[in-house]
Amino acid sequence: MRIVFDIGGSVLIPDKPDVEFIEEIAYQLTKISEDHEIAVVVGGGKVAREYIHAAKAFTPN
Repeated sequence: MRIVFDIGGSVLIPDKPDVEFIEEIAYQLTKISEDHEIAVVVGGGKVAREYIHAAKAFTPN
């Protein structure tokens, strides 16, 4: 079975990286990938929104 995981960046790293949490997600995804073909998509979260906001200062739109 093919499975796509879409993980929001703010869920993965709300304020600062939580290494234990990320390791647990990686472990779970590794286990799932033993029996399934997986793809993981991670959003940009807070950091991406901050850069998008900053970029708007340089463009008229």
